[in-house]
Amino acid sequence: MARQAENDGDINRLNETSHYAGTADFERVSHTLPPPDVIVPYLDEAGFGDTVPLRDFTFDNSLISALVERWRPETHTFHLLWGEVTITLQDVAYHLGIRAHGNLVGGAFVTLMPPTDDPETLRQYARCYIILLIGGYLLTDKSNNLVHVRWLPLLRDFAECRALSWGSAVLAWTYQSLCLAAQWGVTDITGCTPLLMSWIYQIFLQRCPPNRGVYQYPLAAR
Repeated sequence: MARQAENDGDINRLNETSHYAGTADFERVSHTLPPPDVIVPYLDEAGFGDTVPLRDFTFDNSLISALVERWRPETHTFHLLWGEVTITLQDVAYHLGIRAHGNLVGGAFVTLMPPTDDPETLRQYARCYIILLIGGYLLTDKSNNLVHVRWLPLLRDFAECRALSWGSAVLAWTYQSLCLAAQWGVTDITGCTPLLMSWIYQIFLQRCPPNRGVYQYPLAAR
């Protein structure tokens, strides 16, 4: 989702109303605590283990602004000098490591986790962290601190959760966010900006941060 006018300044901020492209402006954003080691296996069980590295990702806001200028809502593609390109479901799986096939996908914050070895309690903590990943990175809106309660029923059973096509939901939401951000006067962009940025780095290798590292799957974890 995009929003006009005022914003508190974050990774979703575009460069001015006109979306102009400036010099490289790398910014490493990490506003989410790392998950406790004891819940990491349960994040993997639910299919969200590979999304944890998104909490520490390098953004080039100027480059995002430049690409938004090239986005065409009628075709859901970027119009570049050499033709049209876009983010696909394969890219979602390749860059984020989340499931891009399966059943369709129809706020919480943990500051202190009491010690426990009860599996069901640990799964509950894992649900809290997954909600944080969904609202903070995968399916963001402009609230920056709220997550819709509709996601909770989808996390009831981790086996069923893992079978859902979260990648389809992420891609559809990112498309919609790009369409809104491409409108005149809009200065914010939501959607899955780590997916967009990782895809841009793959297309424009010369704009990658010099310390991004060697090949690693998923690409956004580099």
